[in-house]
Amino acid sequence: GGSGADGGKDGTIGSGYYHQNARHRYWYDYIYNEETYSPVLPYHDQGTFISESYDTGYPASDFGKIRWCLTDSAATGVKFQVATNTDNTTWNFVGPDGTDSTYYTTSASDIHSGHDGDRHIKYKAFFTTTNPGETAILSKVGTTFTEGGGAEIISFTITDYGDNGVNFGSLDPGDPGRPADWDESLGAVTITIGSETNVDVDVQIMGTDFSGSAGTFPIASVKYADESDPAGAASLPDSYFTWYSVAAPATDHVTQVYYWITIPPGQLPGDYTSTFYYRAVKSP
Repeated sequence: GGSGADGGKDGTIGSGYYHQNARHRYWYDYIYNEETYSPVLPYHDQGTFISESYDTGYPASDFGKIRWCLTDSAATGVKFQVATNTDNTTWNFVGPDGTDSTYYTTSASDIHSGHDGDRHIKYKAFFTTTNPGETAILSKVGTTFTEGGGAEIISFTITDYGDNGVNFGSLDPGDPGRPADWDESLGAVTITIGSETNVDVDVQIMGTDFSGSAGTFPIASVKYADESDPAGAASLPDSYFTWYSVAAPATDHVTQVYYWITIPPGQLPGDYTSTFYYRAVKSP
């Protein structure tokens, strides 16, 4: 998994993997979104990557910073532009001065204030390489934002300990309850509702069915819980479900997320991937 200078393809990045390493993307305040994009050799000397659209949920948002994590070399590079709008249709990618001739080149840069007041956001990554055998690997991209006017704040962070997505490794059909990342003592990810949050929050979770070259199997094959004992774990739903609620916290509210998977009997061997989603929304 990953992304690179691969002929100007557009797509989205990240992954929730079974049997294969993963790269992923953070929307730090509201969503952790996992999908896949893999370039192939030889790499083109330049290419672009456009994220999916994200709805902040606010009619008007104040955007803060853009952050990313990547692996690069002297032969490779990545730079960014951001586009926002209120209609989820018109996308004009610009850099930190509000023009299409500049780029974000340093992580944790302030997003151009001209985006404030918009609701939907995308980023565009520009990859370059001078070596057809090398490409930069982009593993996380995130933005921060609040409701316009700063009336309400939700601070929502997902931490992936292994930096490889939710990884179940290799296992046989019918093997019961394989834990993600091979560690029953530590959750695959941690959800943190930050102390900056000043409203009550519902934490929601979902996943998509696993798919691969050998077929598909349902996301309900995965169970999740906030403790290492799978006895009370629930099946991961295929649409957003409110897992738990948090009253506006005085200190960070941290939840470990443990996962287990059982491959259905008779499932054909292969590499399968799924997308796990997380979000925090204001409680009704």
